[in-house]
Amino acid sequence: MRIEQFWGEANTLIWHLNPDINILTGINGSGKSTLLRLLHDAFRNNFSEFRGTDIFDSLTLSISGQKQIFSKEELIEKPVLAEEEWDFSPYDHSLEAIFYDELDMIYLNTFEILLKDIEKKSVKNERIKTSLDLLLYEKGIRYVQYLKGLEAKSRHEGVDIEAIYQAKNRFLAIINESFSATHKQIKERSENSSFFFEKNSTGKKLSPFQFSSGEKQFFYLLLTALLQDNRPTIFILDEPEVSLHPEWQLNLIKYIRELNPNAMLVVATHSPEMLINGWLDKEFMMEELVKPHNLIAL
Repeated sequence: MRIEQFWGEANTLIWHLNPDINILTGINGSGKSTLLRLLHDAFRNNFSEFRGTDIFDSLTLSISGQKQIFSKEELIEKPVLAEEEWDFSPYDHSLEAIFYDELDMIYLNTFEILLKDIEKKSVKNERIKTSLDLLLYEKGIRYVQYLKGLEAKSRHEGVDIEAIYQAKNRFLAIINESFSATHKQIKERSENSSFFFEKNSTGKKLSPFQFSSGEKQFFYLLLTALLQDNRPTIFILDEPEVSLHPEWQLNLIKYIRELNPNAMLVVATHSPEMLINGWLDKEFMMEELVKPHNLIAL
């Protein structure tokens, strides 16, 4: 990734990402979140959130031999089209389209915010009150589909049943180990391919919607990794440590890679715990990625 005049300043940003783990650090306001968002938007060829800004003069993104170059013309405000005039041509020319069915990119910002009234009306479940609740609800539906897929695979003659369910069983083990301190255990309902949580000390059944913000974030991130089902995926996480216990921060990257070894992680963080569990050599500092033009000339 190469950006000329990041935020309109006389500089050049060059970032050679690792194929597995990339941890982006830097002081507040250095541009970590902006850079992650630009990576995502360049992959999808959609800079709608940055239109009307001077976020870059040019941006080049290269993935597996495919290169796309974007100019500041991409940031010009465009007229709103009527519904029947929707223009999908930017997607046709995106890296996302080029790598369709080969590579996914998932962008996760796990700050929990209350849903707007119009969003609440679209969901027929009174327990869904926040953005994370809605994400968990959608992933719950995907989990049912995922289990149905595993069941279908297991019916083929001569298959290794243990291998088919390995990732799912590891997911359950990680969740139960991580939630053991608060006496919560995930259990499955075989009759309808769903799950629930139970408080071991009381036997009370719990929904993930009743979790703390940190518990929701942790559960959602790992469930997302499981449901990728080993697909090559660029997993973009913006400050995933928010509300997470230090032990969960310490193990989050390891757990995601266990559940999807084909995931490439790009993480912006302020957390030392995200680095010290074997990822110190995967750190990129914003201050080192962005070079003023006068220093480059030297």
